[in-house]
Amino acid sequence: MAFLSLPERKPAGIDARELATVPLVLVVSAAHPLAQRGKVVLADLAGEPFVDFPPGYGNREVVDRAFAAAGVARRVALEVPDIDMGAALVRHGLGIAFLPAFAVARTPGLHVLDVHGTVLRWSMHLGTSSTRRPSSALRALLDLVDLHVIAL
Repeated sequence: MAFLSLPERKPAGIDARELATVPLVLVVSAAHPLAQRGKVVLADLAGEPFVDFPPGYGNREVVDRAFAAAGVARRVALEVPDIDMGAALVRHGLGIAFLPAFAVARTPGLHVLDVHGTVLRWSMHLGTSSTRRPSSALRALLDLVDLHVIAL
C-alpha cells in the first residue's frame, strides 16, 4: 500500500481509496504586489515565477491542467518536494504558489488570493494493488479506512 496524490486517472493495477480532498489556494507573500488585490484570474499570473512541485506530483498536475485549459503559460522557477518548503519560499518572496489550504493556516506571512473562475482541488489516496490479494493486516487497515475515513 502507499499514500498517493493522484491526478484524475489512477494508474492501471491500482485500487485507490480517497482519504481527503482539499482546496488548493493561490498564495503570495504579504509584500507581493498581488497581495493588494482581492481577486485575480489565471491570465494575471502569466509572468509570475511559481514555486511548485516536480512534474508527476498530483498537485502539480492539477495546476498544470488548469493553466493549459485556460491557455495561459506559466513559469515554474523553483521546484520543491515539500509543502512547508514551498510555503516558506513564497513567504520569503521567491515566487507564488498554489498550496493546500491547510499549509496557509500554519504559515504566517502568506496572503491568499481568490482566483476568479477557477476551483482547484487536491486529493490524497490510499493505493493498493488491484491484482494481488491483500494480507490480513492490510485488510484490517482498509476496513478501518472504510469505517473512519470513507464514511466522513
